[in-house]
Amino acid sequence: MSDELTLSSLSHGLGKASEHESGGFLHRHAGLLITLAVHGGLIWGLLQFEGVRQTLSEAAPLMVSLITPQKVDEPPKPLPQAVPQPARRPTTAPLLATASPTTAANAPAPTSASPAVVETATSTEAPLESPNFTAAYLHNPPPPYPSASKRFREEGTVQLRVQVSESGAATAVEVHRSSGFPRLDQAAQVAVGAWRFTPAKRGDVRVTAWVIVPITFNLEN
Repeated sequence: MSDELTLSSLSHGLGKASEHESGGFLHRHAGLLITLAVHGGLIWGLLQFEGVRQTLSEAAPLMVSLITPQKVDEPPKPLPQAVPQPARRPTTAPLLATASPTTAANAPAPTSASPAVVETATSTEAPLESPNFTAAYLHNPPPPYPSASKRFREEGTVQLRVQVSESGAATAVEVHRSSGFPRLDQAAQVAVGAWRFTPAKRGDVRVTAWVIVPITFNLEN
């Protein structure tokens, strides 16, 4: 019994001592504890804020995407309206003024005047006889063959236009068509200019007239 009391007193004393020491310790270090408590609260708050921010960043990632603007459909362009063409008037071919043929029955009968009788002398002029140069009695010699033309073998026919007077002389000699060689043409002109002709006649009257005289130059004949 006494032991129990002793133990009880001892524990009670220890409790008092402990309370006394504890109270002194708290009293001495109250400021330090407050400072530690404040810092601990701040640290805890920061940790909570970081945790919330990390949670938010993990929970809702930021998605960046380029939004292509929707193409606005342009209203269709109005089709060009056809311009109404003015109505064309039908073109008619121009009328040609043509004289309608009149029948002999409808046409008035022409009044024919009786022709006046005119006494005219009928022409009794006789036909012209051309000059002649082939008569044998004329003795017209052929033109001489030029020696140069013989050497160069020149041949051909020249036609001369000769004016014959009333007396039968050649008053003009012209080259009507050349032989192609001036030497032959000149030889023919000189020879025919000296010929005699039978003059042209109109009835019994001698007249001056023109005649064509052909002259042929041939080495074989």
